[in-house]
Amino acid sequence: MQREEINLAVDEINACGGVLGRPLKVIHEDDETHPQAAMDAIHKLIDINRVPLVTGTWASGCGIPAATYTNKLGVPYINSCATTQNMREIGPWVFSVIPDNLAMGRAVTEFAIKDSGQKVFSILTLNNEYGISLAEVIRETVEKAGGKILDEVRYDSGKADYRAELQRLISHNPPYVLYNAYPQDAPVINKQAYELGIEPGLDKWYATFLIMSTTAIPPEVMEGMKGNECGGAYTGSSSEEAETERVNNFHEKFKEKYGLYSDQPWAIFAYDVIWVAAIAINFAGSTEPEAIKKALPTAFRVYKGASAGGVKVVDEDGSQIYGTFPTLVCHDGEYLPYK
Repeated sequence: MQREEINLAVDEINACGGVLGRPLKVIHEDDETHPQAAMDAIHKLIDINRVPLVTGTWASGCGIPAATYTNKLGVPYINSCATTQNMREIGPWVFSVIPDNLAMGRAVTEFAIKDSGQKVFSILTLNNEYGISLAEVIRETVEKAGGKILDEVRYDSGKADYRAELQRLISHNPPYVLYNAYPQDAPVINKQAYELGIEPGLDKWYATFLIMSTTAIPPEVMEGMKGNECGGAYTGSSSEEAETERVNNFHEKFKEKYGLYSDQPWAIFAYDVIWVAAIAINFAGSTEPEAIKKALPTAFRVYKGASAGGVKVVDEDGSQIYGTFPTLVCHDGEYLPYK
């Protein structure tokens, strides 16, 4: 999660009176995008700091064990960024501010089918909880539409060379590719694909979370790549007027505080999750975990968020039931609405 966005929410909340008449304080721990580091952080927050509520994480592979531990101990966990649909199966103490892969996977696949006019794809996906669960939804959506997945190529994050995976990807000559990547891997994968003559944009790759999947890529490499984002990920990405106002309000406040716009696709969810947590504590009138848990569904309903359509209602599993997924295209190094 992003500290700047969290701190912006904390400042706003405290300017409104804080929680239970006292300033809100957020304790930060770094999960290092690694499950063991995430568990070390969770143990510190709960076992030592005795926090009544936990929020996080960026990676699904960290979110699953972290939320499982808090659920076991009866401490509310608000998931901000982990999108694996398996989060919904952990237990009653887990809630999500972000739509899961069931929604995003369907959205990007249905967009790719409609835009391409075809139903044959290959999948290039991360070999982790996030990527595998997303690929499952993509495959189900394609097959339900009467289509076919030629191959599913999984790759490990953090490598310096992905040529072997890319060679396998093109060995079946797929007409279209559905793709996802972390920011640290996107430059390597896309650059090497370009060098191999694949040209991800021109060869019709469709990316889930397009901004994350094209981070730090030269404009000529990303040119023409299309995909989806969760609404509100950056200024202008919204597909609805009401959402645009709320999104732009967040970005303008962020720029006023830090001198630049927030450019992290996930950061806006970190901002929203702190607001939901503060509202729940105030509704509970207590910092007791059980009281906060009971108040969270109401807090989600009343909060008008900045991310993914603004509506933050959760279902009986604590999962987010609403989200917008605007379609974008990379052009001249920018992300533009695609219609």
